[in-house]
Amino acid sequence: MSSLVVAGFPIGGIFGALFGGSVSNKVGRKLSLFIFNIPMAIGSLLMMACQAAASFEMIIVGRVLVGFACGAFTGIAPVYLAEIAPVSIRGMSGIMHQLAIVSAILVSQILGLQELMGSTKLWPYLLGLTILPSVVLLLLFWICPDSPRYILLNSRDLEGAKSALYWLRGDTEVVNEEIRELLIEQDDGNENHAKFPLKDLFHIKALRLALFVAVVAHLAQQFSGINAALFYSTSLFESIGLTSQAVYATLGVGSMIVVITVVSIFLIERVGRRILLIGGLSMMLCSAVIITIGLALRNHASGLVYLAITFIYIFVGGFAIGPGSIPWFVVAELFVQETRDPAIVITVIVNWLAQIVISLGYPLLLASFLIFRFFKTALLFTLVKYLKDFSFMPFIGLLVIFIALLYLYLPETKGRPPCDVQEEFVRMASGGGDDVALGSYTHSLPSEDGDIGATVSQMALSPKLSPFKSPCMYASLTYAPFIDVLEVETSIHKVQSGIEIQEVVRPLFPSHPSFSILSVGSTISGHQICSGYRVRKSSQIGCDRTLDCCTCDRMSRILFLPRL
Repeated sequence: MSSLVVAGFPIGGIFGALFGGSVSNKVGRKLSLFIFNIPMAIGSLLMMACQAAASFEMIIVGRVLVGFACGAFTGIAPVYLAEIAPVSIRGMSGIMHQLAIVSAILVSQILGLQELMGSTKLWPYLLGLTILPSVVLLLLFWICPDSPRYILLNSRDLEGAKSALYWLRGDTEVVNEEIRELLIEQDDGNENHAKFPLKDLFHIKALRLALFVAVVAHLAQQFSGINAALFYSTSLFESIGLTSQAVYATLGVGSMIVVITVVSIFLIERVGRRILLIGGLSMMLCSAVIITIGLALRNHASGLVYLAITFIYIFVGGFAIGPGSIPWFVVAELFVQETRDPAIVITVIVNWLAQIVISLGYPLLLASFLIFRFFKTALLFTLVKYLKDFSFMPFIGLLVIFIALLYLYLPETKGRPPCDVQEEFVRMASGGGDDVALGSYTHSLPSEDGDIGATVSQMALSPKLSPFKSPCMYASLTYAPFIDVLEVETSIHKVQSGIEIQEVVRPLFPSHPSFSILSVGSTISGHQICSGYRVRKSSQIGCDRTLDCCTCDRMSRILFLPRL
């Protein structure tokens, strides 16, 4: 029954993750946090009143409601933090979400001591303390702005977005620059990102690979063995020889996680996501092996008990340095705006499902010895006892798999726009080639004389377009040598030298409006397009990129962006 109480939290979290994203997109990040505080408060009150009402069901329902709210928060809070933070500290901001979680866990462990609120009379009030964060949020969230990105791109409120950005930045020049970038994104039709078909995350190879990496990162967080150590750390310490000191050793584990999480804040923008995530998992792998050896051989050498304890701390330190925080915000860095929301929903649900498996499965593994005590067969008795000592073995095998997959497929996202990251997934999905079309959206551009042979593929990379160094996978590229270049050059050269322009190059074929060549924020200097030539997307799932210093004699390399 206790496992059911534990599992009620992640069960509620799954449903919260399902609804959190849609509510956030409809009413905004700020208001959605307020809305999901309601089930949080109700659940807290139910848990606090369960003893007085002599109702075990109330604590289960309360756990589910609190889990529902937290499931929504895990999808909303990282996005909100990413959207309000400057690019230079976006990783640090993302870790704050995890720091709040582990700090709350440590506080609950301290208050749960028998000397404080862990007594028979006070434990319901300890559970009811979960209402305090809701009260704090209700008191303070009124002074915090909503996400400027949401205000402009979803609510189309330019002045509101400026006001929110000025509250966050306090620098008019910085505000104007960020507003300019958001306006370009708005012009690019980014407000339609919610309409991106979910099935394309699975049907398009490069997107499928990116989603796979994101899911692996979240599975690595849960199936690394950390939740087993946190949920049942006291029992774990007792199993390796500690008795009355087990509770305080568990507090040391919680403190270790908080301290290392703080350290990771200062490392994330220097070292990068990839090194911290894979390095942290590697620390956990080595520690789990040594912990298993200590559990298995503790009866033969008493010193192994202390060795195992030491590496339990290293184990949780490896978790806190990367795997604990990075999966929550790295998904937003792996996907562009159009595909980010569905990807976050999927990965958060996977995370909560994994929590259910861990919260139900690990105590059954630890209790297997007691279950099979009823069997009189000495062989079964000995076998189960042996397996109990190796209860970390499944996590060791999974850690090996996670490290290998992330090493092979996880790109570094530090300081890179999502479009660059998506380009890397295109290359990986194509087996490392540069000239490849992915997906099934392939069209030919017709002319009055018939098909001129200009093929446009939704996810094609054009190696012949060498100045276009970082093509986004959503920008459809092709080399079209049969088109009269003079038409393009004439349109460009009508612009006076040195003037910043927008939408200089018009659609080449007005009778076929599904194709267009557009530029945003370009600067023309003589017969040379200077660095900063931008191709504006006209595809629903497109993305703008930058074309560096392309001279006129290279204009035969034409970019077509189909509206698919």
